[in-house]
Amino acid sequence: MIMKMVEKYTPSGSYHNLRDQLTRHIEQRFSQCFLESAKKRAEIQTNEAFCVYQESLRKQFIDACGGLPYDKDLPLNAVTVKTTEEEHFIIENILYESRPGVHVPGTLYLPKKRKNPCGAVLFQCGHADNGRLYSVYQQVARIIASCGLIVLMIDCYGQGERRAYYDETVSDYMIYGACPEHQFDGNRCILTGDSPVRYFIADAMRGVDYLISRPEVDADKIGATGSSGGGTMTTNLMICDPRIKAAAPGTFLTTKHDILSSGTAQDTEQIWLDSNLYGFDHFEALLCFCPKPLMILAVDSDFFPLNGTKELYQETKRFWQLSGQENNLQLVTDQSTHRYTPALARAAGSFFAEALNTEACTAGECGTPLSEEALFSAPNGQTCLLPNENTLFSENLARFTEKPTTDKAWLKEKIFHNREPVDFCLRYPTGFAFSGLGVKPAVWFSQKDLLNYGVFFSLASNPDKKKITVCLWDKGTNAITDHATQIRALCEAGKTVLILDTTGTGKCLPLDTNPDFEPFSEYGILDFCNKNLWTLGDSLCAMRCYDILRTIELLRKEGYVEIELLAEGHSAVYAELTADLDTQVSICTQNPYRLLDIVEKKYYENYDISALTMPGLALYQNISKKLL
Repeated sequence: MIMKMVEKYTPSGSYHNLRDQLTRHIEQRFSQCFLESAKKRAEIQTNEAFCVYQESLRKQFIDACGGLPYDKDLPLNAVTVKTTEEEHFIIENILYESRPGVHVPGTLYLPKKRKNPCGAVLFQCGHADNGRLYSVYQQVARIIASCGLIVLMIDCYGQGERRAYYDETVSDYMIYGACPEHQFDGNRCILTGDSPVRYFIADAMRGVDYLISRPEVDADKIGATGSSGGGTMTTNLMICDPRIKAAAPGTFLTTKHDILSSGTAQDTEQIWLDSNLYGFDHFEALLCFCPKPLMILAVDSDFFPLNGTKELYQETKRFWQLSGQENNLQLVTDQSTHRYTPALARAAGSFFAEALNTEACTAGECGTPLSEEALFSAPNGQTCLLPNENTLFSENLARFTEKPTTDKAWLKEKIFHNREPVDFCLRYPTGFAFSGLGVKPAVWFSQKDLLNYGVFFSLASNPDKKKITVCLWDKGTNAITDHATQIRALCEAGKTVLILDTTGTGKCLPLDTNPDFEPFSEYGILDFCNKNLWTLGDSLCAMRCYDILRTIELLRKEGYVEIELLAEGHSAVYAELTADLDTQVSICTQNPYRLLDIVEKKYYENYDISALTMPGLALYQNISKKLL
C-alpha cells in the first residue's frame, strides 16, 4: 500500500507541470522555425532570388526523403486488364510496373468527348481502405473526366489492391489497410533512415510516365489532384515532378502551426522528415510549384484547419504576383466536413480544362460508380498475391541491407543535436521513510524547459553515495508497485535505487490532445509528439537517451561512483545506446526489445513503437551486434 502511495505521488501539483512540458517544448521549437522560415520568405524580393530558393527547397525535400527510387528508363510493362465501355467514358483497368516486382493498379477514364491528344490528370486517393475502388473517389474521377480530361487513378501502398497483409489461410487481413498499414510499414522505413513517402512519390511519377506513354494524352499537359492523403501526395508530386503543369490538392494544405494546434497525429508518410530544420512548411511546398496554375481545394469544417489554409493562400499570393502569374493561384472552399465533395470536383474539372486543354468547360454527365470487383486489375483484387511481388516491407528490407552502417559519432550527433543543457536545479519536493527504506522524490532539469522526475530509494542505514542502480522501465515511476520486491532487494544489496522518468514517461507522460487514442498507441499523444520531433531532426528515443546521460552526470555530481542501468523492454534500447556513449556505466537488460525485428520480420509488436523510432537507428552498427 505504501509503495502504491509513492507511485501515485507527482510534483505536478505544486512544483512543476510535468504533463504539458513536452508539448510546450515542441511548440516553442516549432515557433522558432516558423519565424525563421517567414523571415527567409520575406527577404525574397526578386524572381531570380525566388528561383534559387525554389531549387534549394526541392533538393532538401528529396534528400530528406532518402532520395526517390524512380527510374524513367525502366520498362513499365503496362497491361490493360479489362475495358468497360459506357455512354460517356471508356474505362480501362490497368497495371504497370513501377520498379521490378512492384505493380501499381490503376483505373483510366477516357472521356468520349475530348481533344486528341488532350490533357490528363493523375488522381491519388485519400486514406480509404479500398483506395481508387471507393465509390466517392470514383465519382470525383468521373466528374473531372466529364470536363474532357483523361483521368488516371492509382492505388498507393496499403490501399485498394495494394494491401500487403492479406493472409490466404484465414482469408482476412492481418493488418488493416490505409492508415494502420502506412504506420506499420512506415516505422520500418524511418528506422532505416528514409521516409516511406519516397516509394509513394516514385509510384506516382511512374503513373505520369504511363500517362505520357498513351497516344491519347498530350505529354505537356499533365495535372494532379487528390484529397486528404491524396492531397498530401499531390503536394509531394508538385514538389518533385516538374512535368506536373497544374495541380488541385484538396483538404490537406494549411500550415504546420495549425496542424500542431489540432493535436492530431498524421500518417508516417505524411511527415516531412527534418523539414523544420531547413524551413519547409506548407508555404514552401506551394512555392516549389509557383508560378504554375494551382487551385487549393478546401472545406469549411475540416480537421485540416481552414484558417491556416486561408493564411497560406494570402501569404503565397505574393510569389505568384512576383512571377507575373497572379491569376494562376486560386482557393475554392465548400461547406462540408473532410472529403472531396462533388462541388470541389466540379471546380477542379473546370480548372484543369482551362489550364491543360485551354478551353472553358463545366462538368457534364458522369454516370454511376462501378462495383469494386468490376475495377480489379490484379488477380483476386490484390497485387500481393502476384508471384514474387515486392511490398513496402520487402523494398525497405532490401534497401536496409544495402545501406552502410553508422558509428558512435552519428549516434552522438543524433542524441545531442540542438540540446540546451542548463543547471540541474535538483529539488526534493518531499521525503519520508517506511519499513527501513528512505524515499525521496526528485525533479531536475535535463535541458531547457524539460525536467525529469525520479524517486530515490535506499536503506535508511545506508547513506553512502557510492553505488546506485538507475531503473529504466517503459512506464517509469508508474511501475513502482510492480517492482516493489526488486527495489527492496537492490537496496538490501547496499545500493541506492533511482526509478527514472525520462521525457514522456511516467509522471512526465504528456496530457492527451486526442483522447480517442490511448497514449502509447499509434495516433496517441506520444506518436503525435514523436512525429513532430522527426521534423526537427529529433525523436523521443534521442531525447530519452540524452535524459539518461544527463541523469548520470547529475548522479556523479552528487557523489555516486558506481552507476548501473537496469532496463527492460523498449528502455533496454536506451540503456544500450547510453552505455555506448558513456562506457563507465554498467548495464543489465531484462526482456529487451529486439529492435531489428521491426525491419527484418514481416510482423512485429508495434505497441508504444514511438519509443523506438529514431530515424536511421537500425543502421547504427552496435544495434545489430547487441540487440539480436
